Amino acid sequence: MSPKYIKGSLLATLMLVALGWGWQTLHAPGRFALKDVRVLGNKFTDVGKLRKDLGLDQAVNLLTLSPQHLRARLLTYPWVREARVERIFPGMLVIELEEKTPLCMTKVGEHLYLVDRRGERIKPLEAGDPMPLPVVSVDYAPESEKPLLIRWLIDRMQRNEWLYNRLSEAVGLPGGRWVLYTRKGVKLLHSARMEEELGRLAILQERYSILNRSIRQIDLRVSGQVVVKPQT
Repeated sequence: MSPKYIKGSLLATLMLVALGWGWQTLHAPGRFALKDVRVLGNKFTDVGKLRKDLGLDQAVNLLTLSPQHLRARLLTYPWVREARVERIFPGMLVIELEEKTPLCMTKVGEHLYLVDRRGERIKPLEAGDPMPLPVVSVDYAPESEKPLLIRWLIDRMQRNEWLYNRLSEAVGLPGGRWVLYTRKGVKLLHSARMEEELGRLAILQERYSILNRSIRQIDLRVSGQVVVKPQT
């Protein structure tokens, strides 16, 4: 074995030892210790629970944290639609969340679920969740179509915030028909021409505050007409 070969092998061994020592040193708990976790954009996500679930409530080296892995974990949280995770050396972790916004509820079996603007279920309703929100039912439709129908109604209600803020329940029926109930118990009957009918209802509300009166039902299904039934 030549001296040149021995010298090369020794040098390679020393380099491996140095690299191993360097890796262990950099990843030691005392190095780049995580000192500050900042969570941005959270309205519904519990930061304390998040820190505990992700192991950020204990001594940890910032180098050992994978932003990609943490993001994947965060996307399993019911409220989180998107997440961005950034390490800022020597000791800060920044988590930026884009959360889902509940706009209504829907019933599945015996349970109520919060629903976002896409018509998709967020999570089962629990104590402490946002309330009150209108309950939207489209029981007649196949499961695959329900989010589209709920999203369609949410879009119309958001364009008519004056009614959305009064809405207690909405029931979808075949043929594009809807029955809406206000929090004061007024029943609104709509055909598939809901947008036109909401325009007529908005005029009546602006001129006569019709939804504030002692009315049991307003039927808007006949074009150009409004049939009102008072409380008995």
